[in-house]
Amino acid sequence: MQTSVALPRNQRVRLAELQDIPACAEIFGEWLASAAWMAVGQDLDLSVDHAENLKSRLDNQDEAMFVAEDEDGIHGFVIVRAGTTPRTDIIHKLGSFARKILGRPHRPRGNAQTATLEEIVVKPGRRNSYMSLALFNAATAWCKDRQLTAIEGAVWAANERIIRVSERIGFKPVRVLLRKELD
Repeated sequence: MQTSVALPRNQRVRLAELQDIPACAEIFGEWLASAAWMAVGQDLDLSVDHAENLKSRLDNQDEAMFVAEDEDGIHGFVIVRAGTTPRTDIIHKLGSFARKILGRPHRPRGNAQTATLEEIVVKPGRRNSYMSLALFNAATAWCKDRQLTAIEGAVWAANERIIRVSERIGFKPVRVLLRKELD
C-alpha cells in the first residue's frame, strides 16, 4: 500500500488561498461537466458559479482546502471537513456542491472523531502525476493534526479510478448506497 509520495521538485501541495479560488472553480466546473454522465437521472445545473462555495471553505475552521500546483499553475485540490460523515442522500449528486447545484442545505452530521473528504479533483492531464496521492496525504496530515481517527469519503460507483486510488492508500468500503429509479 503506497501512502506517501515525493512529488517532483517543481510540484507542491499547500493550503489554498483566496487567489487560488478562480483556478479551483474552473477545475471543478470542467470536472463536473465531464463527470455529469455519472449523475444519471439527476437534474444538474452546470451553470452554477462554484467560486463562492469554494471561498466559504477558506474561512471555516472545521475545513481545509489544499491545492496541488507546479510552475504552470494549480492542477487540483482537495477539501476535507472535520466532524462530519458523508450524506448518503447526496452522494450521487456531487457531494458538498449539491447544495449549490440543487438548492439543498448541507446538514453535516457525525462526530468530532471523523472527517469527510468532500472533494478531490485533479485535471485529467495530471492524474498520473501523483498529485491525487499528495492531496490525500495533505488531507490525512491535517486530520492527524486535529487528532481525528478516521477519514470517510463518498464516490460514485462509476468512478472506478478514484475507487482504486482510495483502496490503494487504505480506504475500505463501509456502506453502500443503492438506488432504483421509479417509473
